[in-house]
Amino acid sequence: MTDNSATPQLGPSPGNQLPAWLCALLITAPLSITVFFPFDFVDDGCLVYRESPGIAKRVMEKTISEFHTRGPFRPMTWLHWELQAELFDQNAFMHRLARLGLAFLTAWLMMIFFNQMGCSNLPSAVASSILMLTPYRGEIWLSLGLTEAFFLPYCMLSLISTIRASQSHKLTIWDMVSWVSATAAIACKNTSVAIIPALLLLRAWPVGALFQPWNVRGPLCFLASPAVFFIAHLIAFKLDTTPKEYSTSLPGLGHFLAWARALSRASALEFIGPGLLIIVFSIFFARRHPPMGQGIRRIFATSLLLIFFGVGVHIPINGVSGRYSAIPGIGLDLIIGFAIQNSLDSKLSTISKWGLGLVMAGILVALATDLNKGLKQSNRSLLLWEVVGYVENHFDTQSQCQWLAESKPEKNNLGKSEGIHMGWHLKNRGIYQGSFKTCDDWPDTRIGSIVITTRSTHPDGWNLQLTLESSSRMPHFDEKLHIYSVKESKQ
Repeated sequence: MTDNSATPQLGPSPGNQLPAWLCALLITAPLSITVFFPFDFVDDGCLVYRESPGIAKRVMEKTISEFHTRGPFRPMTWLHWELQAELFDQNAFMHRLARLGLAFLTAWLMMIFFNQMGCSNLPSAVASSILMLTPYRGEIWLSLGLTEAFFLPYCMLSLISTIRASQSHKLTIWDMVSWVSATAAIACKNTSVAIIPALLLLRAWPVGALFQPWNVRGPLCFLASPAVFFIAHLIAFKLDTTPKEYSTSLPGLGHFLAWARALSRASALEFIGPGLLIIVFSIFFARRHPPMGQGIRRIFATSLLLIFFGVGVHIPINGVSGRYSAIPGIGLDLIIGFAIQNSLDSKLSTISKWGLGLVMAGILVALATDLNKGLKQSNRSLLLWEVVGYVENHFDTQSQCQWLAESKPEKNNLGKSEGIHMGWHLKNRGIYQGSFKTCDDWPDTRIGSIVITTRSTHPDGWNLQLTLESSSRMPHFDEKLHIYSVKESKQ
């Protein structure tokens, strides 16, 4: 039994749309500037260097070690990292190019997913751009250490495959692809289990048909089974007595409010809000009010499941970050794409085109903000790389070096974490073999021979050797780094 009332067209009209891959290429083209960014000092120091032979052994050891010390269990993520380190070693350009390739793949798969959900290429491209080009979720593509870049393509492929499989009541090759992709996504990051409810809904609700889960009980059980890996990890996480960096707790009201703000930022409302408001106006005030057919219900149900479970799986985790909104953001993007599609088809399409123009202008402003954020990050990294080069070229390989910074610096200022990863870079490059430590205050001159800090004043017993300054101004950031040595040193 089917109900085609207000069911969206499946995909773009032939002959009048650009191919999805070309739209994805245009979307990700502005991100090509990132291939010229150097390694950063957030995660790269311990991720991008080739180590001893045996990728399988390294993946297993680091996966288990991370589970005991931090909590996540993500073998697929470590496989990605170790393969890139093995292939590219210290070539930052190639690491960044691989990340750009993942961005293109994600955008292309998102285009196909939105097409299959009933959006033509223009609304699909606008909705996809919100993930790729806005600052909040776009941080995924600026850093090599964020795992969402690995699991998003698997999630999108799983959703697409499930839609393809939904035309059959039996297990198909598309079900197999969906299962493998969902399992790989969970193995990249366990919170990607949030896509499984949407997979089940799409499998039981083909395009133009009623929701009939009883007809596909076998495929539904099969597609739900990857959740076992998430449950097994959760049980092991709770039973393991080793103190971990990540922990779960009961959320308070403030945490829910933080997530409400995160969802508004994930949909880039601060940039596209006015245009989106005009689009919604053109839909609800058009003379034509289409009934809520199966197609529209299916789209909204899928979106709500992605949002609800995408947020819900993160609620017990302290803190909210842009990358955490990757899956709920897809649900928001689907609603926005569908709204644009319907507004262009309404009798107020002239007004909706103005709204669409404002949305696209907002995305361009968001893109400028995102790239500016990336350039600031790159500029900071270049300054820190000058320090690395100076230490390697001017100090004895056994000299002790200390990074003096606050554990919790003011916003955008250098802190202890940059020093930790500078130590990793120095160690893994294999050139400077001295000890590199972080400290909260000036060390004893009998112990520390070199100190790197943003502090411009120093106590007795220290000589200023060099001041390195960033090449461009960055607001709210002290761009000068000072290198001090003990007075008695002959260096």
